[in-house]
Amino acid sequence: MADTPYRPAVPDDITRRLREEGELSTQPLDRSLGLTLFLDSDGLIRHQSPAVVDIDEIVLCDMGDEYLLPYIHPADRDRVSAQLDRLLADDSGAVFETAFRLRDTTGSYHWFDAKGANCLDSPPITDAAVIARYIQERPQTDERRQPSDTVIDQLQQTTQRLLDTTDSTEAARIAMAGIEEVFEFSIAGIWLANDTKTRLEPVAMSEQRRSLIDTQPVYSADSESLSWDAYRSQTSMKIDDMTDHPERANEDTPIRSELIVPIGEFGMLNIGSTETDAFSDTDLQNVQLWSNTVESALVRNKQIDRLQNQQTELKRERDRLEDFATMISHDLRNLVNVAHGHLGVAQSRADLSRLEPVADAIERMDDIIDDTLTLAKQGETVDEFERVDIERLATNCLDVIETAPATVECVDEFSILADPDRLAHVFENLFRNSVEHGGADVTVTLGRTDDGFYIADDGPGIPPDDRESVFESGYTTSAEGSGLGLRIVEQIVEAHGWSITVSESDDGGARFDISGVTFVKS
Repeated sequence: MADTPYRPAVPDDITRRLREEGELSTQPLDRSLGLTLFLDSDGLIRHQSPAVVDIDEIVLCDMGDEYLLPYIHPADRDRVSAQLDRLLADDSGAVFETAFRLRDTTGSYHWFDAKGANCLDSPPITDAAVIARYIQERPQTDERRQPSDTVIDQLQQTTQRLLDTTDSTEAARIAMAGIEEVFEFSIAGIWLANDTKTRLEPVAMSEQRRSLIDTQPVYSADSESLSWDAYRSQTSMKIDDMTDHPERANEDTPIRSELIVPIGEFGMLNIGSTETDAFSDTDLQNVQLWSNTVESALVRNKQIDRLQNQQTELKRERDRLEDFATMISHDLRNLVNVAHGHLGVAQSRADLSRLEPVADAIERMDDIIDDTLTLAKQGETVDEFERVDIERLATNCLDVIETAPATVECVDEFSILADPDRLAHVFENLFRNSVEHGGADVTVTLGRTDDGFYIADDGPGIPPDDRESVFESGYTTSAEGSGLGLRIVEQIVEAHGWSITVSESDDGGARFDISGVTFVKS
């Protein structure tokens, strides 16, 4: 015997059931209102009547044999899910009334008023039915005007997430999630200002805004836009009809009304709609309050960054002081003791040959003092950068080294932004290091990398076990070295905001890579 064909309930059946429950007026409820869905006990859509509904040029998806929730706006899903669960779990005859946004075939969302009835155990009707009516704007019921406990909880959780992050871009993304999930605005974006406050760059966009506008604009004083005007004047705007504003950034924008709210000096928050007069004064006030919350989080991030920078600088100063204390208490004291010892012998025995070690000790002390003073000066952060031609700087540095290497090869021509005087100390110390360990016939090679440059030689190199300690104060394998040369190099590199590493060169010698530099086009 063939299976009995599935017979969905018809709107008149549902209308009768809803009217019996006192949920409908005498006005008939039929397909002209929009969309009728029939769900089984698990919430699966068994039938959609009609299959595809064309309402004011809005084409809805065919949801047959699927679940309703994936088609509902993310901000509405939890609420509608709870209502459907109650509807399907209650005894036959239960009814519900709600409103939600439903996705169409283009990915846009539209508001529907909906009524539902549980007729699962009421033959001949064996479904739960949801009849939805398209409405052009968000319903303003008393329930919607008064924030629910769920909304308040969501707002508190989102605010806490804002305070937990120290990254401005991540804060903008969290703020965008709050706009969509808590405030239920689906077309929105956040722009953050660059370091010089001369440009607003898009950092967080809602999915629907991305679908409407392929390329998000960058706002600045160089181009006319309402957003830049609002940011520059720090004044919020509520625009009811975008076509009334010829100074809008995009004449062909699909946005018809918009809220533009500055986030202090940090950026801009835009809420849009494809309908005119979409926002109320209350909407503007809510967005302004949320903008103030976001601004407070970004102010906090800025303060944390400043404190971290101060702590880094204090650590650098402390490390330099430890270097000075080590030099004064150990190396200089030993040299003074050596000089006193030999001087005493020379005086008691009238042996002038004993004065030669005294002269050497004094010269060594002079070198250490010079290097210590250099270390004290070079660790300060570089504030002013200028263009530096690397090949020319390297050539000039060779002229001031007493025992210049036999060969220096600059295999690339390039310029970078740096402090030329302090960068010269880097080259002088690295060249001198190559000569001290590789001899006068050592060859030094200077070249460019993807994000910096390298200085390599063909000397004996640095053993792998020593490479992590070469930048520590006092490290040296030369009897003539102060042990501060490479420490000075590291201090200057870090003061520029760069990084330095040591490895083995292609010729088996030492190679120093400096990364993080900014190149300047010739």
